[in-house]
This record gives sequence, structure tokens and C-alpha cells, in this order.
Amino acid sequence: MPTPVYPPPIPQRSNMLQALCKMPRSFLSLLFTRSYEMKMGEISLPKTKVFFVNQPELVRQVMVSEQKKFPKHHLMHEALLPLLGESIFTTNGEQWRQQRTILSKAFASAKMTDIYPMMNAAVDDLLVRLEQERPKKAVLDIDPWMTFVTADIIFRTIMSTRLKTEQADKILAAFSRFQSIAPLSALLEVYGLGAINKYTPSERSRKRAARIIRQEIKEIIHPRFLCKATESAAQTDILTHLLNVCDDETGQSLGIDELVDHVCMLFLAGHETSASALTWSLYLLALDQDVQRTVHNEIDQVLGDKPLEYKHLRNLPILESVFQEALRLYPPVAFLPRECTAHTKMRNKDLNKNDVVMISPWLIHRHQKQWQDPHEFKPQRFHDPACQATIRHNYLPFGMGPRICLGAGFARQEALIVLAKFLKIYHIQMPSDFHPDIVGRLTVRSANGLQLVLEKRG
Repeated sequence: MPTPVYPPPIPQRSNMLQALCKMPRSFLSLLFTRSYEMKMGEISLPKTKVFFVNQPELVRQVMVSEQKKFPKHHLMHEALLPLLGESIFTTNGEQWRQQRTILSKAFASAKMTDIYPMMNAAVDDLLVRLEQERPKKAVLDIDPWMTFVTADIIFRTIMSTRLKTEQADKILAAFSRFQSIAPLSALLEVYGLGAINKYTPSERSRKRAARIIRQEIKEIIHPRFLCKATESAAQTDILTHLLNVCDDETGQSLGIDELVDHVCMLFLAGHETSASALTWSLYLLALDQDVQRTVHNEIDQVLGDKPLEYKHLRNLPILESVFQEALRLYPPVAFLPRECTAHTKMRNKDLNKNDVVMISPWLIHRHQKQWQDPHEFKPQRFHDPACQATIRHNYLPFGMGPRICLGAGFARQEALIVLAKFLKIYHIQMPSDFHPDIVGRLTVRSANGLQLVLEKRG
């Protein structure tokens, strides 16, 4: 099979002018050949240094053993503040710890079996709409369909609200605008031009997009916030648990603005990242027809003529390995910036306060010295005993350590439902003249969508 597409690395590191031209479109465009081989690299910027850390021991030092010394970078907080507010995606220290405890309680209460019917119903509705649309077009861009269904799943599981088409168009267009501008805003901050950026039309557009999303979500949450004392005990969505959870130390429940912050964070983390992973999973299956046949056989053996049920999910290991390999090749969040808070030494380099420490799942997952055939699609590696040590130390699609993603189990269940139900019905192929244009912004997506040919299976 052909090697799955990825941005070809440039031969040499970009200079400052080249970086300014390339980075607003995609952070991945700055990666050069040695990026995929080095244990640790360094880039000097006008006001700081950026250290790329790929060596497993050093990654663990930053993310686990000394994670308090390397909090999430303040520029990430500032870049996402208009949309996510003060939420665990970007906060640090005691504020993060309290928020993490509250959200952990909410997720522990929201059982995967309880939210399975909501996920299932969203996928069924998608398939009905998809079958209505499919006969009209020889080729379909599957990316907006995956984006819609993951957003719909988030709305249903968090707020028991079905996402309407006009509502989705408004929210997803606003998020697309926010994501396209965010890299430029972050870049200008890095180069010390943040004060100028505050008054640019693009920055005003970014904040306006964030307000649209937050207002839509607040309009759903607010009536239930006002009536939380009478919330039905039978309600099983995540918002119910967020409304009822209290801080262990203060005994206080979340205010409306805090609820909006957390739901917006869950929307970003649970919709955008999942849409990315699902789209790339389908791309890889369309690219490798042999693996797709194996997945079809597995689904047929497990389901037969029966509809998908919760109990079936544990019996789809090949399909799950496809999703895991998609997360390896196209990790939704390609870069995890951390901030050095005190002088430290890594290898032979001095890291000073305020330096950026970049953990890149994209680079770590494709590292030439850590993985065999790192750019190849080989889902079988996740069942190969010889690969388990590499996976244990060099696979972090959901992060690592105390800040590992709370929604990893949610994302796995969602992906298996979407892919199993989709592939039970369709055989997919890539149009011969289509090639994805990969960009790395807040998430890794294809700038020109993902064109697929869908054929009903017999």
C-alpha cells in the first residue's frame, strides 16, 4: 500500500522570516528532516527558546515526574481563553487541581453504558442523512460528516440536546474561523508582537467566533442551571453531574460561567479531536483495502445481522487497533507546549525560566529511532508483543501523567460505535486524483477535506 500522506519535512531548519510565513498555515510546515531523529532540539526566538523533547525519559520527566516544574504554557492559556475560559485544558496549579477533581467526579458518575444509547442514536441519525445524500454524489467529503456527528454526540451526552443542522452550521463555522486564526495569534505573541495583534481585524474575528460558540452553549445550559435543584434524577448526561458536583473543600457548586468554560472545553476536546481521529481512520482504511476487508470480516463475525450493542465493542480488537494507529499517525493535538519555571538541565542543554518545552506527539509517534516503519500504516503493531515497549514509552495521543485526557474512554467508545456502524454498511475507496492537505493548527486536519467513494456493501 502507499505510505499515508504526511507533510514532507524540509531539509534544513527554517529561519525566522520563513517561520513567520509558514507557521500561520500549519505548525507542521516548520519540521525539518532531523526533527524525526533527534532526541532533543532547540530553536532560538527573539524572546525565548523552544526545546523539542523527544527522548522517552525526558518526555516522562516533563509530563510525569517533574510536571509541576513544567506547567502548560501561558501562551496556550491566552490563545484559548476567549473560547475555553478558565478550564482544565489550559489552567495550572491549584486552580487546575480543583477543576480536575470536579470533572473527574462528573466523568466517574457518567457511566459509559449510560451514554452509549445517546452516542448510538446520533450515529443512526447520521447514517440516515448520509444515505439520503450519498446517491446524489459520486464522491463525498467525509470530514464535515465526522465533524457533525462528533459535535452531535457531545451535545447529546453532555446536555441531552440534539444538535440541529442550523445550530451546527453556526457553531462549526465559528470554530473553524477560531482555529484558522489561533496559530497566527500565538505566533505573534511568541515574537513579542502581542500588543499589536490585539487590535487587528483577525484577532477581533477570533474573539467574535469564540463568543458565538459560548453564547450558543450558554443558552442551552442556563435554563437547567436555574432549575438545577429540580434536575431529574433519571437524567444521565454529563451536565447533570456537573450541576450536582461540589468542591470538596468549599462545598460550592459550579457557577454558570464555570459551567460554560467546562462545557466549551469538553466540546473542543471531545468533538474536534474525535472528528480528526475518525476522519483519518477512514482515510487509512480507504488507503489499505486489505485492512479494510479484515475489519469488514471482524464486524460481520461479531454482529452478523444484529444491530450493534454495547457488549459488542469489546469484541472488535482489529477495528480498535485501526483507531489506535490513526491516533499514532495523526495525533489530533500534535504539539503540547510546556513552560519551564526554573533553571534545569536536559542532556547538555540549559533550560531557563520561561523557555518553551515542546512535547510533540506528532514527532514522538513518527520518531525514526523509536518506531519500526514509523510513517507506515500498520495497525497490527498494537497486537505485536515486540512493539509493546515502544508503545508504552512512545505513544501519547491523550497526553501522559496527571494531565492525561479525562475523555480517553469516551473517545474510544465513540470511535468504535461510529466506525463499526459506518463500516457495517459501506465499503470505502479513495478517488485516484485526491490527496489530503495536512495542516497542524489546534488539531491535525486536512485543509481540503477528505474525499471518499462510498459503496453500499451487499
